[in-house]
Amino acid sequence: MKNSTNVLAENKLKSYLYVGIVNTIVGLSIFPILYFVLFEFNFHYLQILTGSYIISVLFAYMTNKIYVFKTSGNYISELFKFSTYHVIVYLFNIIILPALIYYLSLHPVIAQYMFAIPVILFGYLWQSKITFKAED
Repeated sequence: MKNSTNVLAENKLKSYLYVGIVNTIVGLSIFPILYFVLFEFNFHYLQILTGSYIISVLFAYMTNKIYVFKTSGNYISELFKFSTYHVIVYLFNIIILPALIYYLSLHPVIAQYMFAIPVILFGYLWQSKITFKAED
């Protein structure tokens, strides 16, 4: 028989995976939408990427806060911690992705998918233990 702590943790992990699917779809959709709208106004694709990244992180933060970890208040503190994780991931990504492509001769899409697996796993640990940690 499972104790209530294990059941809650299991449900939170399932919610994290479901919300992660939605966040991935939204995140992958924002850049092309903004690109086709803003490129005509002479926005550079890196400016568009930065805007889409900010929107994606804010969307992911709110969906995780509301639907997975169900915390209240602490918006600034949680958003800072949540964003810190994503900045760290980005920095690792720009180092690891080229290495996977160059040294292992992987296609960039395959390499990025490989990179995403630990990001998702560590993301759950970071968000549950640091960003949305229950106050004792």
